[in-house]
Amino acid sequence: MYIGFIVDLFMVIILFIPELRIIVFGENPQFHTPQYEWAMGLVGSCGLYITITLFWASLKPIERKDILLFIVFPLMLCAYTSSVYAFITKAVSIQFIILFTIITFAHCPYFFFIWLKAKKLEKINDFDKK
Repeated sequence: MYIGFIVDLFMVIILFIPELRIIVFGENPQFHTPQYEWAMGLVGSCGLYITITLFWASLKPIERKDILLFIVFPLMLCAYTSSVYAFITKAVSIQFIILFTIITFAHCPYFFFIWLKAKKLEKINDFDKK
């Protein structure tokens, strides 16, 4: 049930610890400038906020279903936009963009389906209470 939370938390920890990023992702240590570490810390902080918020929402998934709309979809849009920018500045390859696009947009119908299902369950629960 909490696999996503555990994976997110693991990724956040990796973002905060440069040595782990080198081991896990094979990053080149020469890129670890103070600016890069600041950016990774910023991303890690945002990731930690999102992870905790989604965990909180999972405790009452029906009542807090709208969290998906306010966190997941904007997050995916921002991640995709920054990846396109990275491609334009030649920081990543076209293969990366294609793969990232497929992965990003493959998640959208899944999250939308979960949101719709939660909305339907909420209506059923409201009907049963009456």
